[in-house]
Amino acid sequence: MLNQFSFIRHDLEVVMHHAASFLPGIEKVMAVYFNKQADTIQAIMRENPEKNQEIRLVSLHENRDVINRMRTGRASFNWFSKEDLSFELIPEKNNHKELFSETENLVLMLRFQNPDDKLFDLLFIYFRKNLSSFGLSRSDRPLSTENKNIIATLLHNSFQTQFSISTENRKIYRIINENLKSLVNEAAYLKGKLSNTQTYYGESILNLSKAYLKEKSNETGKNYILEESAEKKLSGFKGNINHLHAIINQSVIYLSNMYPEKEEIVLREWDINLENYQAEEDEEKSRFLSDTRYLKTISLLDRLETAARKLSGEHKRLTGNNVGKTMPNSISAPAISDSLKKHKKKILLLFEKYPDKWELIRERFKPVQNLLTNKDESKKQTA
Repeated sequence: MLNQFSFIRHDLEVVMHHAASFLPGIEKVMAVYFNKQADTIQAIMRENPEKNQEIRLVSLHENRDVINRMRTGRASFNWFSKEDLSFELIPEKNNHKELFSETENLVLMLRFQNPDDKLFDLLFIYFRKNLSSFGLSRSDRPLSTENKNIIATLLHNSFQTQFSISTENRKIYRIINENLKSLVNEAAYLKGKLSNTQTYYGESILNLSKAYLKEKSNETGKNYILEESAEKKLSGFKGNINHLHAIINQSVIYLSNMYPEKEEIVLREWDINLENYQAEEDEEKSRFLSDTRYLKTISLLDRLETAARKLSGEHKRLTGNNVGKTMPNSISAPAISDSLKKHKKKILLLFEKYPDKWELIRERFKPVQNLLTNKDESKKQTA
């Protein structure tokens, strides 16, 4: 059997597995209970628990009606003789027994309410005639009715307490599982959002690069176009956006001197030098940037910066309305302001930690500039 939390299984299954520990020397133990997963009553038995006999299923067949009557009983326990309960089950007999027959009642039946069908699950413990299991010095001496009641009450209360503890553990386990599922779902959502932002960011970089190439084409009278490999390389650029113009200009100078007679020049992957412009993050900054507490704030800034770059490449104003409409999931200008206020502390901390990131919205997007202005004014007032 796979190792698992004991409270995941049915409580009576756990009892069956540990039967040799709670009462050494018993002949066998049997459980009858409602199995919620199978939506049926199930019976399992373990003989000679001390010899590690396997637990096996017991077929109820025609005894199902008898079992159903037993499951509706109210007494927390009953003692039976093996003749009363031969399993082939015989209906429960009159409890008013003759005194001489009490010594033959060596089968203890305990009842525990099942939370699913609201009837009682049954645990049958078959004791041997040799009652040394109870620690008696004279194992041949029969137990009195009073002693049996004490034993049955102690066992019932002990098991009921353990079952109550398992029920509480199940509740806690469900809460932990729900919280973990929520965290996993949120992480997956943020991962998807960041992936979309990165894709959108790459498209914006590419559009801006094409806009710069168009400017160069107009200036020189040559037609500069990007090959697919060059587009992919530029889309993956992680450096400072302000360097993009210099990168394109460097490529144009290089190619115009290599092919002075050509009217149309194709920029390939190896014609674009990004080596000197890629951003390098130290290990501490990298850990900080991957901190889950800042993921939502970073996602917000990335989406704003990406939208701003796209607008800049199209020579449009960086207003709240324009930026909001250009974001992957468009939002209103007031919604942008509310988000910035909500993330203000983390934004200012990220700006301080990463002075080369999100430069466009720092320098040209008014709502973000207002955050920085308010920060500077607060510093002056406390100085």
